[in-house]
Amino acid sequence: MANNPFQQLNVIRNASKKGKRIVDCYRLLYKSQLWLSLNKKEELNVLGHHTDYVIEQLKQGTFRFQDNAISIEMKRKLLELLYTILLHIYEPVLERHHCFDNHCLPNHQNVCRYMKKNWAKSNWYIRGDVQVDIRNLSHSILLKTIASKIKDTRFRSLIHNAITNFSMLSETKALKKVVNKLSRLLVNIYFIPLDNAILYDKNIRQYVRYHQTLLIGVNTSRRISEEVKASIHYEFQKNLCIPKQNINVQHIHGRKPITLGDYELKFSPHTKAGCRKLTITISKSKVFEFARNRGYGSLQNFQATHRPYLVNKKDVEIVSVYNNELKDFARLFTNSDSIHLLHKLFKLAEKSFIQTIALKRKSTASKVAKQLRKPRQGRLTIVHKDDDNNKKHHVFIMVKDLHFSK
Repeated sequence: MANNPFQQLNVIRNASKKGKRIVDCYRLLYKSQLWLSLNKKEELNVLGHHTDYVIEQLKQGTFRFQDNAISIEMKRKLLELLYTILLHIYEPVLERHHCFDNHCLPNHQNVCRYMKKNWAKSNWYIRGDVQVDIRNLSHSILLKTIASKIKDTRFRSLIHNAITNFSMLSETKALKKVVNKLSRLLVNIYFIPLDNAILYDKNIRQYVRYHQTLLIGVNTSRRISEEVKASIHYEFQKNLCIPKQNINVQHIHGRKPITLGDYELKFSPHTKAGCRKLTITISKSKVFEFARNRGYGSLQNFQATHRPYLVNKKDVEIVSVYNNELKDFARLFTNSDSIHLLHKLFKLAEKSFIQTIALKRKSTASKVAKQLRKPRQGRLTIVHKDDDNNKKHHVFIMVKDLHFSK
């Protein structure tokens, strides 16, 4: 094992990428550099002896998560290290299996980007959804799956101890976030046998999975596609021991849209070039609901409303509220082909913003609109002076200010 633990993590990742079985990863937990990397600056000298105590327990094989003598902070750090090691081992495997569950981007955008680039139209699609939690999955199946990749028995035993205490650990607020993160990764690992079975099925043309949702493209007859659907259901229920009531497998015709989170995916008719483009749209109801819940008004009849609860804020704060809300929602439209809905939403938000400022200033919407459009040649702009008496412009966001990757 390399003296530098960060170098060793890269060695483990590269070995996993080549399909090799990982023999030694438990001893990485002895490396104080890894523990120190999780410390805040003010903790560098304070927690040193606690770290040494936990490392000594790990060396002796006596560490247990249920031990109350171990501080919550030490348990959190050990869970973080387990997550880091598992991620370096399994990320190459999950990428190879077209599993998209990037912890930095917890949504369906990676799936849509991949499908738009790589998928072709199929005669039938099969969508499978399961609702499970790591605490009610079969631990023996999970440990067997981990054992097929990780030969280190001490590391597997520590993972088993963590899983059996997840319920107790998640009750502590400081541990809940890391427990959820590790649980999500372990659920993805649990489904690797299913990924393998699907990828080696000759009838399956295309496959992608996002956490507990999978999509399959089958370019065969209806009868064979129904057999594939039945085999997927069998894998879930018999081989992965998931209760029948938690499984939903759908059989979808190639001409019908596929729902994936907030998106609808559908192949367009033949173009002049003879190919079919995958179009990704967001349902109108989703956009209408957002406008209504935020208090912008009704998109259906394009009637804007003011927001009385913002009137007590400064003008700069009001424009910031609108801009942040619209930016966050616009992220859904990355890779989407329904940008026209976003233009309409932004226009309604503009009207709502003007009416809110008019209510605050006890003026009319038309007068306020003229005042706000003067400083930046038609762009709605709030002007205020900073502490040095310099003018600062805060512009209301527009769709053209955003950058969408295709």
